[in-house]
Amino acid sequence: MKHFLNMLAAAGIGAAVTGIIVWTLLSRKQDVTQRDLKTEHATSARQQTQTQSEQHAADLKRLALAITTATAKELEADRLRAQLAAAENNASLLRPDPAGLLERLQKLDPAGADRIREQRQVIHLFASLTQLGAQSLPGIETFLQKDMDIDYQKVGDSQPDMRRFLNVDDKVDLSSLRDYSAYNLPEFKTVLPHSLRLGLFETLRDIGGDAAEALLLAELDRTGRGIEVVHLAQMLEDLRPGVHKERLLNAARELAKEPLDDTSRRLLFAFLQKHKDPTLIDFAKRILISKEGRVDGSALRFINETLGEKAMPILYQAYRNPTITNPGDKIILRDATMKYVGMNAQSDEIFREVMDEGLKTSAESKEFGLGRYGAMWQPMMSLSAGDNLPPEAVRNRQGLLKEVRGRTTDQFLHRGMDMVHQRLEVMLDPTKTPPSPFGIRPPRTVPPLP
Repeated sequence: MKHFLNMLAAAGIGAAVTGIIVWTLLSRKQDVTQRDLKTEHATSARQQTQTQSEQHAADLKRLALAITTATAKELEADRLRAQLAAAENNASLLRPDPAGLLERLQKLDPAGADRIREQRQVIHLFASLTQLGAQSLPGIETFLQKDMDIDYQKVGDSQPDMRRFLNVDDKVDLSSLRDYSAYNLPEFKTVLPHSLRLGLFETLRDIGGDAAEALLLAELDRTGRGIEVVHLAQMLEDLRPGVHKERLLNAARELAKEPLDDTSRRLLFAFLQKHKDPTLIDFAKRILISKEGRVDGSALRFINETLGEKAMPILYQAYRNPTITNPGDKIILRDATMKYVGMNAQSDEIFREVMDEGLKTSAESKEFGLGRYGAMWQPMMSLSAGDNLPPEAVRNRQGLLKEVRGRTTDQFLHRGMDMVHQRLEVMLDPTKTPPSPFGIRPPRTVPPLP
C-alpha cells in the first residue's frame, strides 16, 4: 500500500514536473512568438510608413506636374484665343461687315496729318461697302439718318486775289464776288469723295437697284445742302437718266429760297440754269438787291445766264440803283452788263462811262506800272470776251475801241488797244494770228470773273 502510494506520489510529482516543463516551453515559445509578431508589426509599420511617404511624395510630384501641365495648357489656350481673335479680325478685313466699315469711316480724317494713308483707307472702305452690295444698305441708311458728315476736301470756293487788277484796296468788300464768279457746278470725278456723305451717295449709285435708288431719293427729300442736291442729281441721273428730273428741279427750287449754308443758293441757281429752268427768275429779281444795298452775286449770275441779253433792263436798273455803294458789288454789276458790249446800247453806255473814268484816273495817277490802269482792265477785256459773236457785234466793239483810243495819247494804252483790236480781228477771221505776244488766247470772260 505504501508502495502504491509512493508510486502515486511519484507519478504526481512527475506529472507536475512534466507540466512545469511543458508550461515553461510553451511560455518561451509564446514569448518568441510575441517578439516575432512585434518585430513583424514594427517592420510592417516601418514599411507602411515608408510606402505612405513614398506615395505622398509621388502624389506631390504628380500634383506639381498636373499644375505645370494645367498652366501650360492655360497659356496655350490664351495663345490660341489670341490667334483666334487675330484670325477673326483678319477675317473681318477680308469679309468686313457694313457696320464695322462705317464705324471705321467715322474715325478717319483724310485731311489730317497722315492724310495719304487715311485717304487710301477711306477709298478702300467705300470700295468694300460697294462689294458687299445690298448687305450695306441698312447700315448706310442708318448712318445717313444721323446727319453726320466729314469733309474730305473743299468744293472750289477759293478765289484768287485779284484786287490789284481790279484797282481796289483791302477795305473793299468782295464777298459778293464769290457767289458771282464761282458759279460753275463742281465736278464729282475725284478719286476721293468730297465728304463722307457724298461718298456714301456714290456707293449707293455703284450698288444700284431699286433699294439703293430709294435711299438716294429719301436723302433728296431730307437734305438741306445745295451741294448734296447737285450730287444726288448726278447719282440719280447715272442710275436712271431723265426719270427724276422734275423731282430734282423741285428740290432745287425749294431749297434755293431758304438755303441752309452760304454756298447752297449759288450751286442751286447754277443747277437750275444748267437745266434751263427759269422758274426762279422772279424770286432772283426780288433778292437781287438787299435792303442794305448789297448785291446777291448768285441771283445776279442766275438772271444773266438764264435770260441772256434780255436781262439787260434788270441789270441796268440794278447798276443805276443809288443804294449800291460797295465797289465790290459795282464790279460784278459791270461784268454782268458789259457782257453785251457791242450788242446792247445800255451796255455800251456803261462801257463808255467806265472807260472815261479809267482814263481820267490813269491820267491823274502818279503811280508807275500797271496799277494806274487797273480801272480800265475790266472794260478793255470785255471787248475781247465771248465766243461765236455776230460779226456786227464784233465790228461795233471795234468802233468803241477806236472811239476811246482817240481820247488818250498814252502809248502804253495804245499798245494794249492794238492787242485788243487784233483779238477782234481774229474773232472776225480765225485764220489771223492771235493777239498775244506769247501765243496765249485771251480769256473767254472778263478776268477775274470766270
